[in-house]
Amino acid sequence: MFEHGLGSDLTVWTKVQQQLLGGLSTFAYSRPGFGESELIKGSRSPLEVAKALYDTLRELGVPGPFLLVGHSSGGLYVRMFASLYPEEVLGLVLVDPSHERQAREIMGDDPGSLAKLSEIPSDTSEPIRRELSGLIPVLSSGILLVDGKVPDVPMVVLTSTAIPAGAKDFDKTISKIRRLHDELLFSSSDSMHVVTAHCRHFIQVDRPDLVAEAIRWVASEAEKYKR
Repeated sequence: MFEHGLGSDLTVWTKVQQQLLGGLSTFAYSRPGFGESELIKGSRSPLEVAKALYDTLRELGVPGPFLLVGHSSGGLYVRMFASLYPEEVLGLVLVDPSHERQAREIMGDDPGSLAKLSEIPSDTSEPIRRELSGLIPVLSSGILLVDGKVPDVPMVVLTSTAIPAGAKDFDKTISKIRRLHDELLFSSSDSMHVVTAHCRHFIQVDRPDLVAEAIRWVASEAEKYKR
């Protein structure tokens, strides 16, 4: 089950799904307001996104449990889903995922810098505005899961260490993000970290084979625990 990041849609997973043809069954969707999905009223916090996805899967009759794949902010959403519905989760593949403490690690604890997170540009599209409004409290506080935790299931985290052209001191940012991604691995006793310097943030577009192989590995590991 694929969860896209902020501003993209289900098509960002097309190349990965093509790599998995003839093997695993896949399910991708666009959240409200993205791609061809209609915008709906209401806020879009990670909790609400996860609950809405669960309801959608139930309504469509898509059988679980699921191997969850999340990119960027989608990584937060699938971890929230896994925390809420652990019995519905076989494993996790997190593709250059956002982390709830990412903003605080990069900006520091300066109140002025963190306050800027809530300043959403006026020309921001409505679907992105709604999701940002739901993400800002999480990124500002550094807290995603309040009462629950991510189940101990097979996991792969993929990290891009490519430095964007013209970026200054981005190597320090990458170092902080990489440490946070390492931390995500600690929630699993069966995990693997894939680090690439040859892909931008959209690893699933630049190297769909890496993501497909990670999915196959998690599926294989999850199958072992069924026996």
